[in-house]
Amino acid sequence: MGPRVSAAEVGLKWDNQRTPAAAQTAPGHGRFLARGNDVDDRNTPEEWRDIPGYEGLYRVSNMGRVYSTRRGGRMLKPTLRRKGYLAVALSRNGSARMRLIHQLVLEAFVGPRPEGFVTRHLDGDPANNTLDNLRWGTYAENVRDSIEHGTHFSPARLKTHCAQGHEFDEVRRGKRGCSICRLAESRDRRRANYPREREKLIARQKEFYKEHAEEIKAYQKRYYEENREKVRAQQRAYRLRKKAEKAAQEGGTR
Repeated sequence: MGPRVSAAEVGLKWDNQRTPAAAQTAPGHGRFLARGNDVDDRNTPEEWRDIPGYEGLYRVSNMGRVYSTRRGGRMLKPTLRRKGYLAVALSRNGSARMRLIHQLVLEAFVGPRPEGFVTRHLDGDPANNTLDNLRWGTYAENVRDSIEHGTHFSPARLKTHCAQGHEFDEVRRGKRGCSICRLAESRDRRRANYPREREKLIARQKEFYKEHAEEIKAYQKRYYEENREKVRAQQRAYRLRKKAEKAAQEGGTR
């Protein structure tokens, strides 16, 4: 967690209504666009902290704004991402990366994200990135929040058939699907891997025969001596069957 940094240390100038100078030219003087819509910050003190991993380069406030100390300092304009989340581009050592603002706020003011946790927006607004509205939570808690806010809806829930027109008849790993397509995909994968797997099997067999050649020969000799008459009868039956098949083929070609 980075040290606390005041607005004055960031380099912002405030007017008598505690409005950043960077926002004075924006629509709605005395308010700022921190959530994608106007948010009144007159009665809310804004605190700034370094973004973990970008110390000395970028700072984030408890109101969900990101400030760059480069080139004299400037506010970063957030980009609207999928599902209404806001993100900014952070660069370091010549490489840029898009980071979600709600994650930056929690990492700076609360701490690293625990393993398996996600970000919860307590009011259901994905663009409201104020610290009071954000919490680390489990996926189940996040789903419960979306149900309470009425945002837990997906068009996929209305589907009853797969892309090939088969009706969903199974649930695997929490997702609905059809067994016909799943078995077909599995069969195609096996067929694609068959030549390679066959080569591996033949190589293992050759290696085994090479290591146990003497034992195999001794076993074959002992088996033939013990079952000589039976083996000879099998050999005669095999030769007769092959001879009959050959005669049938010759007769069919004439």
